[in-house]
Amino acid sequence: MRHFNRDPNAAQRKIFNQNFLYSIPALYRYSDRYNAEVGHISTGDRREDEKLMNEPVHIGGTIADLLKLFNDGVPVTFRYPKDITEVYETLQEHLNNWVEYIDRDPNVKNAPIESLQLMQEYMDAIYHQAKGFQPASSQGAKLEARNRMLFGGLSRSPQEAKPDTPAPVEQPRAPALMDRLNRLLESRNR
Repeated sequence: MRHFNRDPNAAQRKIFNQNFLYSIPALYRYSDRYNAEVGHISTGDRREDEKLMNEPVHIGGTIADLLKLFNDGVPVTFRYPKDITEVYETLQEHLNNWVEYIDRDPNVKNAPIESLQLMQEYMDAIYHQAKGFQPASSQGAKLEARNRMLFGGLSRSPQEAKPDTPAPVEQPRAPALMDRLNRLLESRNR
């Protein structure tokens, strides 16, 4: 388990200041208004124009920029897939900081729920990708199956040494921090 930074503003600063490289389809570089008023240069071939508008364009931006793109439904591809884990952990840290802040201070009666909800939704959307780039704490099921196949059923896995031991339980998706945060705020606003 990751230990969260003791500076409660570190995650917030990272959300608004640290840049990540990613790509989006070229069409999304400009606003809908700009696209409607100015338009784009055409090759004369509709299929070729569509292909050019969907071609990925490499840009950089903060986590706040990523959240805006996510909210607008823009598909984003990270240049360095390991960045997904860092983005996920930063958002998780920020939500945890809000929960702790509200839990510790009885005078807090509200929070930026819409923004925090968007962060939770984005975390849910990238959860499996972020989990895929985190270092595994144990061998995965595919690796264990491959070991059994390669070594004729012999394995050093402690799971196989004790057949009565239940299989490890899969961790749930992104923690439902928003549920806890909403319960805390509701209890304050009664």
